[in-house]
Amino acid sequence: MLNDPALRSSRAQKLRGVVSRSLRKSDIIRLLAHGHTEAEIGVRLQIATCTVHAHIRDLFDELDCENRLMLGMVIADAFPTEALDSAA
Repeated sequence: MLNDPALRSSRAQKLRGVVSRSLRKSDIIRLLAHGHTEAEIGVRLQIATCTVHAHIRDLFDELDCENRLMLGMVIADAFPTEALDSAA
């Protein structure tokens, strides 16, 4: 499942769509990609940790990801590291 190129491409495309529709999720994805915890993301975005957790749970559902490793792979597939770094 993790190595299926078609599935990885499909999830990456879905994630790019999510980012284009939601600035908040875009911010959360960027901070996750940089290794921040839910609590740190909440502080940086001035939202409750439970709200961050809810957004991440939504991402799991939207992208059919079972865990953070899968979500991290989708983020890496969808966005080159340079693009995330320049948005930081």
